[in-house]
Amino acid sequence: MLLDAKPFGDPLLDEMQGKIREAKRRASLQNWIQRIAATSRLSRRALEGLCRKNILREDEHQILILFKQRIYPEMDHSAEQQIIWRLHEAIFSLREDLEPRVVVLLALAKAADLLTIPFDRKELKEHKQRIKRIVNGDLIGEATKGAVEATQAAIAAAAIIPIIAASAATTAATS
Repeated sequence: MLLDAKPFGDPLLDEMQGKIREAKRRASLQNWIQRIAATSRLSRRALEGLCRKNILREDEHQILILFKQRIYPEMDHSAEQQIIWRLHEAIFSLREDLEPRVVVLLALAKAADLLTIPFDRKELKEHKQRIKRIVNGDLIGEATKGAVEATQAAIAAAAIIPIIAASAATTAATS
């Protein structure tokens, strides 16, 4: 259920919010995450939004003289640094009052195995229990816990579906 219909001011987010607002039937959070993840050109549109905010810029990269690839180098490191700082505070402090969006971000980063990029593996291992408590929802409310669980389920589905498809294709090819 959409509790606040105030626009975000971002075309992509406002479009997704509109889909939720105009839906004829209620759906679970997991269902909405899956629907949004299946949106046409979602990654490209999200990258374009980051370019409009001057966080990334769009460039072309030549591959073997024959192919061109779009790349999106970072222009403004402050957004990334802010995210890393928030994750650092959540993991390495004793704070119990975590923002729901930071909890979801930590759950996504952990599920995608991205925490070892900005943080030392040994330090993460020392705080493994705290990370687990946060991601499992021990330090958050029920609403955020549902969001984290739905996000984790969507990530698991996104990881498993290509494996199943590849397996089915291999089985069909060898039959």
